[in-house]
Parts: sequence; structure tokens; C-alpha cells
Amino acid sequence: MSQVNFLQSLGWSLINSLWQMALLWVIYQFITLVFHKIRPAHKTSLATLLTFSGFAWFVYTLITSLISQTNSITTFYNAGMISDTGWKYFAGKILPYASLAYLVILIAPVWQFIRNYRFVQMIRRTGIRKMDVAWRMYVKRTSVAMGIARDVKIWLSDWVTSPVTIGYLKPIILIPVAAVNNLTPHQLEAVILHELSHIYRYDYFLNLILSFIKTVLYFNPFVKLLIK
Repeated sequence: MSQVNFLQSLGWSLINSLWQMALLWVIYQFITLVFHKIRPAHKTSLATLLTFSGFAWFVYTLITSLISQTNSITTFYNAGMISDTGWKYFAGKILPYASLAYLVILIAPVWQFIRNYRFVQMIRRTGIRKMDVAWRMYVKRTSVAMGIARDVKIWLSDWVTSPVTIGYLKPIILIPVAAVNNLTPHQLEAVILHELSHIYRYDYFLNLILSFIKTVLYFNPFVKLLIK
């Protein structure tokens, strides 16, 4: 497989991703319009499922194109829908250069993704203090009662300005130092329950994958709409 063939396949897969994601966005709009009483949580699950499906569709298009060394535009050419001159110009000039431009611009969102991930890892390890033992026991009891098999830790943090959950295999809840002084025990319980619900639904892991998809398909407005 030559570099030109790879760039052609990549370019055509990127073009296909536009109508693929657009179709999934229309499906989302149709379902939420017909079932207008659908709960917000179900809307979120639907949008997440469609986003994952769209990215899998994009990857499938790319892989099949690379394996077969053919793609949809080749079919158009063989069927006589695209002239020889038009095909050679589009496949030989536009697609490879469009793919190269995509890869160059991709550096920026990838770098931002890496920076965000490194920042998350930094606040996980620095500027943290032990939470009162009563709250640590509360988190342990409540997580077990909710059916969370993973060991959940809770810490005070100097970095975060609002409660946040970090991690998938070893999740931790970070509570701003100022929040402990400003919240009543009942309010803090509600905050912790909210963060535990994120852990129960694997929200951190899902959001990480969504961020990756948004990074790869940064040019696609329908990806941004579904993730939003």
C-alpha cells in the first residue's frame, strides 16, 4: 500500500464521515422529536451511542478502503459517473492534499487532548489532602450500596474549583477545599452522591472516549452537535 493510496482512503473516509454523522444527527433529532417526553439521561445515552456508532462507521470505511484498495469514488469512476480526467484530478490531487492538511491541523487538537489528560493526571497526584475519615467511610459504604465494585477514594483538592471525578479503574472524587467550609453536611452528601452516580455510569470513561472522537473528527460539525 502506497502513501498515496492511504491518503486517498483517508480523504474519502473523512468526506464520508460528514454525511454519516449528519445522518445520525437527523436520526437523533427524529427520535427525540417523536418521543418528546424522553428523559434527559436517555437523550444523553442516545447521543453517546450514535456518536460511537458514527466513529465506528468512519473506522470501518477507512479499513475496508485500505484493505480492498478501492472506495466509493472508485465505484463512481467504474460506473462512468466520474470522467477519467475528473477522477484522476480528484483522487490524485485533491484527496491526498486534503488528507495532508487534515493531518497537519490534527496536531493542534491532539496536543490539546494530551495537555488536558496530563493536567488531569497532575491534579490527581498533587495538591490533595486527606478527607475526614467519616466522609471516607461514607463514600466506601455508599459506593458498596450502589453496586460499585471499584474502590472509590475521596480527597480534598487545592486545584479544582468544583467537585470532580477522575479515573476509571481507580476512581477518585476531588472536593475543593473551600467547598468543605461552605457546604452543610447534607449538601456535601448530595455532592458525593452525584459524583458516585458518575462513577456508577462510567461517565469518566465515556467522556474520555468522546473527547478522543471529537479530537480525531475535529472538522465535523455533526460530531460536535451530538457530543454537545
